[in-house]
Amino acid sequence: AAAEIDLLRGVAAGKVDEEEKCPASLGSTIKFGKDCHVECAAFSPDGLVLATGSVDGFLEIWDTTAGYKLKKDLSYQKEEHFMLHASPVLSVAFSRNGELICSGDQKGCIKVWRYHSGKCIREYPNAHENGVTTLRFSRDGGQILSGSFDGMVRCHGLKSGRVLKEFRGHTSYVNCAVWMASERLVLSGGSDGTVRLWDARSASLVRTVRPPQRHAADEAAILGISAFPQNVDHFVVTQESQVVLMTQEGQVIRSFHIEKP
Repeated sequence: AAAEIDLLRGVAAGKVDEEEKCPASLGSTIKFGKDCHVECAAFSPDGLVLATGSVDGFLEIWDTTAGYKLKKDLSYQKEEHFMLHASPVLSVAFSRNGELICSGDQKGCIKVWRYHSGKCIREYPNAHENGVTTLRFSRDGGQILSGSFDGMVRCHGLKSGRVLKEFRGHTSYVNCAVWMASERLVLSGGSDGTVRLWDARSASLVRTVRPPQRHAADEAAILGISAFPQNVDHFVVTQESQVVLMTQEGQVIRSFHIEKP
């Protein structure tokens, strides 16, 4: 029988037996200049590179296999022709195949780049009226989901360069947005403390859920949403003081609280 191969590691499946552990020590540090602090970062799907966006508008690629040094085998970085925005870069994401990178800036502009060449292949200069806080590619790489300080969630077509869908309802900043349920749903989280579930095709609101707070003084803003791999109907919500596993109906399965010192 043919052996199954892990394409990311290049070894037979099961040969590398890893135990998932919580980080216990600092692995690496990337030092930036005094006036160019990082606003966002994203690993490539294979984990071999890290993309960072900075307040000076630069988008840079770092080699995770070489101590997180600037990846100089990318000719555009070697020649210092960096991917660049006119304002601070607030969000960055890779496509599923790692071939494309999208980035969003403080003025509401989104750019799509080819990873290997550093060329901008699509620009949405007025994607949002305010800073772009979150970005996600669709599974096929043909659409981009974005959220913004303007309270909007939008879906953009890569080929058309147009807004395909608009999800209205948040009453404050949108901090995160993801596709779920084979991209039939869009979930978004905002500083209004709500997670909103949308029909991806019609852009209509399906449900609004609000994670319960232990204390009235706790910060309610939704900072992150992630799909739960073990159950397609569950998702994980991150807030300042807690992480909550929830169902699409709003039921809390489990919560983990962070006690402030």
